[in-house]
Amino acid sequence: MVRLILRRIGQSVVVLFLVTLMVFLVMHAMPGDPVSLYLGPTATPDQIQLYTKEFGFDQPVLVQYGKWITGLFHGNMGRSIAFQEDVGPLLAQRVGVTLSVTLPAFIIAVILGIILGVIAAVNHGKAADSVITSLANIGISVPIFWVGILLVYWLSLKMHWLPVQGYTPLSTDFELGIKKLIMPVFVLALGPMASFTRQTRSAMLEVTQQDYIRTARSKGLKENTVIRGHALRNALIPIITLMGMSIGGLIGGTVLIEQLYVIPGVGSMMMTAIMNKDYMVVQDTVFFIAAVVAVCNLIVDITYGFVDPRIRAEN
Repeated sequence: MVRLILRRIGQSVVVLFLVTLMVFLVMHAMPGDPVSLYLGPTATPDQIQLYTKEFGFDQPVLVQYGKWITGLFHGNMGRSIAFQEDVGPLLAQRVGVTLSVTLPAFIIAVILGIILGVIAAVNHGKAADSVITSLANIGISVPIFWVGILLVYWLSLKMHWLPVQGYTPLSTDFELGIKKLIMPVFVLALGPMASFTRQTRSAMLEVTQQDYIRTARSKGLKENTVIRGHALRNALIPIITLMGMSIGGLIGGTVLIEQLYVIPGVGSMMMTAIMNKDYMVVQDTVFFIAAVVAVCNLIVDITYGFVDPRIRAEN
Protein backbone atom coordinates (compact mmCIF):
# COMPACT_ATOMS: atom_id res chain seq x y z
CA MET A 1 0.00 0.00 0.00
CA VAL A 2 2.87 2.37 0.81
CA ARG A 3 4.50 1.65 -2.56
CA LEU A 4 1.19 2.36 -4.28
CA ILE A 5 0.83 5.73 -2.55
CA LEU A 6 4.45 6.77 -3.19
CA ARG A 7 4.19 5.82 -6.86
CA ARG A 8 0.97 7.81 -7.30
CA ILE A 9 2.47 10.84 -5.51
CA GLY A 10 5.46 10.76 -7.87
CA GLN A 11 3.16 10.60 -10.89
CA SER A 12 1.09 13.50 -9.55
CA VAL A 13 4.22 15.67 -9.12
CA VAL A 14 5.24 15.01 -12.74
CA VAL A 15 1.74 15.84 -13.98
CA LEU A 16 1.66 19.09 -11.99
CA PHE A 17 5.03 20.11 -13.41
CA LEU A 18 3.86 19.50 -16.98
CA VAL A 19 0.62 21.39 -16.33
CA THR A 20 2.44 24.42 -14.94
CA LEU A 21 4.86 24.46 -17.88
CA MET A 22 2.11 24.11 -20.47
CA VAL A 23 -0.18 26.81 -19.04
CA PHE A 24 2.75 29.18 -18.61
CA LEU A 25 3.88 28.79 -22.24
CA VAL A 26 0.32 29.03 -23.59
CA MET A 27 -0.40 32.25 -21.67
CA HIS A 28 2.82 33.89 -22.86
CA ALA A 29 2.15 32.79 -26.45
CA MET A 30 -1.22 34.57 -26.52
CA PRO A 31 -1.29 37.87 -28.40
CA GLY A 32 -1.62 41.08 -26.44
CA ASP A 33 0.15 42.82 -23.60
CA PRO A 34 -1.34 42.58 -20.07
CA VAL A 35 0.12 45.93 -19.06
CA SER A 36 -1.40 47.75 -22.07
CA LEU A 37 -4.76 46.05 -21.44
CA TYR A 38 -4.71 47.14 -17.80
CA LEU A 39 -3.57 50.75 -18.36
CA GLY A 40 -5.81 51.33 -21.39
CA PRO A 41 -5.23 53.21 -24.66
CA THR A 42 -4.27 56.46 -22.90
CA ALA A 43 -1.19 54.95 -21.23
CA THR A 44 2.16 56.56 -22.01
CA PRO A 45 5.26 54.52 -22.98
CA ASP A 46 6.87 55.43 -19.66
CA GLN A 47 3.90 54.06 -17.72
CA ILE A 48 3.90 50.84 -19.75
CA GLN A 49 7.62 50.42 -19.20
CA LEU A 50 7.28 51.07 -15.45
CA TYR A 51 4.51 48.48 -14.94
CA THR A 52 6.24 45.97 -17.22
CA LYS A 53 9.35 46.14 -15.05
CA GLU A 54 7.35 46.15 -11.81
CA PHE A 55 5.58 42.86 -12.68
CA GLY A 56 8.73 41.32 -14.15
CA PHE A 57 7.41 41.00 -17.71
CA ASP A 58 10.64 42.47 -19.07
CA GLN A 59 12.61 39.37 -18.03
CA PRO A 60 13.17 36.27 -20.20
CA VAL A 61 10.29 33.77 -20.22
CA LEU A 62 12.26 31.00 -18.51
CA VAL A 63 13.33 33.39 -15.75
CA GLN A 64 9.69 34.36 -15.20
CA TYR A 65 8.72 30.68 -15.04
CA GLY A 66 11.48 29.92 -12.55
CA LYS A 67 10.44 32.81 -10.30
CA TRP A 68 6.80 31.72 -10.45
CA ILE A 69 7.59 28.11 -9.47
CA THR A 70 9.96 29.27 -6.73
CA GLY A 71 7.26 31.59 -5.41
CA LEU A 72 4.75 28.72 -5.30
CA PHE A 73 7.13 26.65 -3.16
CA HIS A 74 7.41 29.60 -0.75
CA GLY A 75 3.65 30.21 -0.64
CA ASN A 76 3.85 33.33 -2.82
CA MET A 77 1.41 33.15 -5.73
CA GLY A 78 2.34 36.56 -7.12
CA ARG A 79 0.25 39.65 -7.75
CA SER A 80 -2.65 40.11 -10.14
CA ILE A 81 -2.28 43.00 -12.54
CA ALA A 82 -6.01 43.15 -13.34
CA PHE A 83 -7.30 42.89 -9.75
CA GLN A 84 -4.28 44.68 -8.18
CA GLU A 85 -4.26 42.16 -5.33
CA ASP A 86 -2.13 39.24 -4.23
CA VAL A 87 -3.41 36.12 -5.99
CA GLY A 88 -3.33 33.91 -2.86
CA PRO A 89 -5.97 35.79 -0.81
CA LEU A 90 -7.95 36.52 -3.98
CA LEU A 91 -8.09 32.82 -4.85
CA ALA A 92 -8.95 31.87 -1.26
CA GLN A 93 -11.98 34.18 -1.34
CA ARG A 94 -13.30 32.59 -4.53
CA VAL A 95 -12.63 28.93 -3.64
CA GLY A 96 -15.35 28.87 -0.98
CA VAL A 97 -17.91 30.17 -3.46
CA THR A 98 -16.97 27.57 -6.06
CA LEU A 99 -17.02 24.75 -3.48
CA SER A 100 -20.52 25.77 -2.41
CA VAL A 101 -21.63 24.84 -5.94
CA THR A 102 -19.36 21.93 -6.88
CA LEU A 103 -19.48 20.00 -3.59
CA PRO A 104 -23.30 19.68 -3.40
CA ALA A 105 -23.38 18.91 -7.14
CA PHE A 106 -20.83 16.10 -6.69
CA ILE A 107 -22.63 14.59 -3.68
CA ILE A 108 -26.01 14.70 -5.43
CA ALA A 109 -24.55 13.23 -8.63
CA VAL A 110 -22.88 10.32 -6.80
CA ILE A 111 -25.79 9.42 -4.50
CA LEU A 112 -28.62 9.73 -7.03
CA GLY A 113 -26.52 8.26 -9.85
CA ILE A 114 -25.69 5.11 -7.89
CA ILE A 115 -29.26 4.70 -6.60
CA LEU A 116 -30.78 5.12 -10.07
CA GLY A 117 -28.16 2.82 -11.60
CA VAL A 118 -28.90 0.06 -9.07
CA ILE A 119 -32.65 0.44 -9.63
CA ALA A 120 -32.16 0.20 -13.40
CA ALA A 121 -29.94 -2.90 -13.07
CA VAL A 122 -32.28 -4.68 -10.65
CA ASN A 123 -35.22 -3.98 -12.98
CA HIS A 124 -33.29 -4.86 -16.14
CA GLY A 125 -35.58 -4.99 -19.18
CA LYS A 126 -38.54 -3.50 -17.31
CA ALA A 127 -40.20 -0.11 -17.56
CA ALA A 128 -38.11 1.42 -14.75
CA ASP A 129 -34.90 0.41 -16.52
CA SER A 130 -36.07 1.93 -19.82
CA VAL A 131 -37.12 5.22 -18.22
CA ILE A 132 -33.93 5.63 -16.15
CA THR A 133 -31.66 4.68 -19.07
CA SER A 134 -33.44 7.10 -21.41
CA LEU A 135 -33.18 9.95 -18.90
CA ALA A 136 -29.49 9.17 -18.33
CA ASN A 137 -28.82 9.28 -22.07
CA ILE A 138 -30.59 12.64 -22.29
CA GLY A 139 -28.62 13.95 -19.31
CA ILE A 140 -25.34 13.07 -20.98
CA SER A 141 -26.33 14.43 -24.38
CA VAL A 142 -27.82 17.85 -23.64
CA PRO A 143 -25.45 20.84 -23.21
CA ILE A 144 -25.50 22.14 -19.64
CA PHE A 145 -25.68 25.80 -20.73
CA TRP A 146 -28.87 25.02 -22.68
CA VAL A 147 -30.43 23.35 -19.62
CA GLY A 148 -29.32 26.30 -17.52
CA ILE A 149 -30.96 28.82 -19.84
CA LEU A 150 -34.20 26.79 -19.91
CA LEU A 151 -34.30 26.66 -16.11
CA VAL A 152 -33.78 30.41 -15.89
CA TYR A 153 -36.63 30.96 -18.38
CA TRP A 154 -39.13 28.61 -16.72
CA LEU A 155 -38.31 28.71 -13.02
CA SER A 156 -37.29 32.38 -12.81
CA LEU A 157 -38.87 34.41 -15.59
CA LYS A 158 -42.10 32.40 -16.04
CA MET A 159 -42.87 30.85 -12.64
CA HIS A 160 -40.96 33.35 -10.45
CA TRP A 161 -39.96 30.53 -8.09
CA LEU A 162 -36.21 31.16 -8.03
CA PRO A 163 -33.91 34.19 -8.48
CA VAL A 164 -32.56 34.65 -12.00
CA GLN A 165 -28.90 34.81 -11.02
CA GLY A 166 -26.42 35.97 -8.41
CA TYR A 167 -24.88 34.56 -5.25
CA THR A 168 -25.69 35.14 -1.59
CA PRO A 169 -23.56 33.54 1.17
CA LEU A 170 -25.56 31.14 3.32
CA SER A 171 -24.24 32.91 6.41
CA THR A 172 -25.83 36.16 5.21
CA ASP A 173 -29.25 34.87 4.14
CA PHE A 174 -29.65 31.08 4.27
CA GLU A 175 -33.00 30.86 2.47
CA LEU A 176 -32.03 33.22 -0.35
CA GLY A 177 -28.62 31.55 -0.65
CA ILE A 178 -30.24 28.11 -1.08
CA LYS A 179 -32.65 29.45 -3.69
CA LYS A 180 -29.78 30.92 -5.71
CA LEU A 181 -27.83 27.65 -5.53
CA ILE A 182 -30.64 25.31 -6.66
CA MET A 183 -30.34 25.91 -10.41
CA PRO A 184 -26.52 26.01 -10.73
CA VAL A 185 -26.10 22.92 -8.52
CA PHE A 186 -28.71 20.95 -10.47
CA VAL A 187 -27.30 21.94 -13.85
CA LEU A 188 -23.75 21.11 -12.77
CA ALA A 189 -24.80 17.75 -11.30
CA LEU A 190 -26.90 16.68 -14.30
CA GLY A 191 -24.13 15.35 -16.55
CA PRO A 192 -22.12 13.50 -13.85
CA MET A 193 -25.32 12.04 -12.38
CA ALA A 194 -26.25 10.61 -15.77
CA SER A 195 -22.74 9.15 -16.15
CA PHE A 196 -22.86 7.57 -12.68
CA THR A 197 -26.27 6.07 -13.49
CA ARG A 198 -25.05 4.48 -16.71
CA GLN A 199 -21.80 3.23 -15.18
CA THR A 200 -23.51 1.79 -12.09
CA ARG A 201 -26.11 0.02 -14.23
CA SER A 202 -23.45 -1.52 -16.49
CA ALA A 203 -21.25 -2.58 -13.58
CA MET A 204 -24.15 -4.06 -11.65
CA LEU A 205 -25.41 -6.02 -14.67
CA GLU A 206 -21.94 -7.49 -15.17
CA VAL A 207 -21.45 -8.36 -11.49
CA THR A 208 -24.89 -9.94 -11.04
CA GLN A 209 -24.01 -12.51 -13.73
CA GLN A 210 -21.03 -13.80 -11.73
CA ASP A 211 -21.06 -17.24 -10.10
CA TYR A 212 -20.66 -15.94 -6.54
CA ILE A 213 -23.87 -13.92 -6.88
CA ARG A 214 -25.74 -17.05 -8.01
CA THR A 215 -24.21 -18.91 -5.06
CA ALA A 216 -25.33 -16.21 -2.63
CA ARG A 217 -28.87 -16.40 -3.97
CA SER A 218 -28.87 -20.20 -3.86
CA LYS A 219 -27.99 -20.03 -0.14
CA GLY A 220 -31.28 -18.23 0.44
CA LEU A 221 -29.91 -14.76 1.15
CA LYS A 222 -32.37 -11.92 0.78
CA GLU A 223 -32.17 -10.03 -2.52
CA ASN A 224 -31.37 -6.75 -0.73
CA THR A 225 -28.43 -8.43 1.02
CA VAL A 226 -27.17 -9.87 -2.25
CA ILE A 227 -27.40 -6.51 -4.03
CA ARG A 228 -25.99 -4.29 -1.30
CA GLY A 229 -23.58 -6.65 0.42
CA HIS A 230 -22.13 -8.49 -2.58
CA ALA A 231 -23.00 -7.02 -5.98
CA LEU A 232 -22.69 -3.28 -5.27
CA ARG A 233 -19.40 -3.55 -3.39
CA ASN A 234 -17.77 -5.46 -6.24
CA ALA A 235 -19.20 -3.01 -8.79
CA LEU A 236 -17.60 -0.03 -7.03
CA ILE A 237 -14.23 -0.10 -8.83
CA PRO A 238 -15.41 1.45 -12.14
CA ILE A 239 -17.71 3.80 -10.18
CA ILE A 240 -14.81 5.04 -8.04
CA THR A 241 -12.79 5.57 -11.24
CA LEU A 242 -15.59 7.72 -12.63
CA MET A 243 -15.72 9.72 -9.38
CA GLY A 244 -12.10 10.75 -9.82
CA MET A 245 -12.62 11.65 -13.46
CA SER A 246 -15.81 13.62 -12.80
CA ILE A 247 -14.15 15.98 -10.32
CA GLY A 248 -12.12 17.63 -13.07
CA GLY A 249 -15.23 17.91 -15.24
CA LEU A 250 -17.19 19.49 -12.41
CA ILE A 251 -14.50 22.08 -11.73
CA GLY A 252 -14.26 22.82 -15.45
CA GLY A 253 -18.05 23.10 -15.67
CA THR A 254 -18.10 25.79 -12.99
CA VAL A 255 -16.43 28.19 -15.44
CA LEU A 256 -19.56 28.11 -17.60
CA ILE A 257 -22.05 27.85 -14.73
CA GLU A 258 -20.54 30.80 -12.87
CA GLN A 259 -20.70 32.92 -16.01
CA LEU A 260 -24.32 31.92 -16.65
CA TYR A 261 -25.56 32.54 -13.11
CA VAL A 262 -23.15 35.40 -12.25
CA ILE A 263 -21.46 33.56 -9.38
CA PRO A 264 -18.22 35.18 -8.16
CA GLY A 265 -16.19 31.98 -7.95
CA VAL A 266 -12.89 30.68 -9.28
CA GLY A 267 -14.30 30.10 -12.78
CA SER A 268 -15.56 33.65 -13.28
CA MET A 269 -12.30 35.04 -11.89
CA MET A 270 -10.29 32.95 -14.34
CA MET A 271 -12.43 34.09 -17.28
CA THR A 272 -11.82 37.72 -16.32
CA ALA A 273 -8.11 37.01 -15.99
CA ILE A 274 -7.94 35.33 -19.41
CA MET A 275 -9.65 38.27 -21.11
CA ASN A 276 -7.18 40.65 -19.42
CA LYS A 277 -4.26 38.26 -20.03
CA ASP A 278 -3.54 38.31 -16.31
CA TYR A 279 -0.73 35.76 -16.24
CA MET A 280 -0.52 35.17 -12.51
CA VAL A 281 -4.22 34.61 -11.89
CA VAL A 282 -4.61 32.16 -14.78
CA GLN A 283 -1.42 30.26 -13.95
CA ASP A 284 -2.16 30.02 -10.23
CA THR A 285 -5.81 29.06 -10.80
CA VAL A 286 -4.93 26.30 -13.27
CA PHE A 287 -2.22 25.06 -10.90
CA PHE A 288 -4.72 25.01 -8.02
CA ILE A 289 -7.31 23.12 -10.07
CA ALA A 290 -4.68 20.63 -11.28
CA ALA A 291 -3.50 20.10 -7.70
CA VAL A 292 -7.06 19.47 -6.49
CA VAL A 293 -7.67 16.95 -9.29
CA ALA A 294 -4.33 15.25 -8.58
CA VAL A 295 -5.14 14.92 -4.87
CA CYS A 296 -8.61 13.58 -5.63
CA ASN A 297 -7.16 11.00 -8.04
CA LEU A 298 -4.63 10.01 -5.37
CA ILE A 299 -7.50 9.48 -2.92
CA VAL A 300 -9.29 7.39 -5.55
CA ASP A 301 -6.18 5.23 -6.06
CA ILE A 302 -5.84 4.71 -2.30
CA THR A 303 -9.53 3.82 -2.13
CA TYR A 304 -8.91 1.19 -4.81
CA GLY A 305 -6.45 -0.51 -2.50
CA PHE A 306 -8.98 -0.76 0.31
CA VAL A 307 -11.87 -1.85 -1.91
CA ASP A 308 -9.93 -4.42 -3.94
CA PRO A 309 -7.04 -6.26 -2.18
CA ARG A 310 -5.76 -7.47 -5.57
CA ILE A 311 -4.60 -3.92 -6.37
CA ARG A 312 -2.51 -3.81 -3.17
CA ALA A 313 -0.96 -7.14 -4.09
CA GLU A 314 -0.01 -5.94 -7.57
CA ASN A 315 1.83 -2.92 -6.17
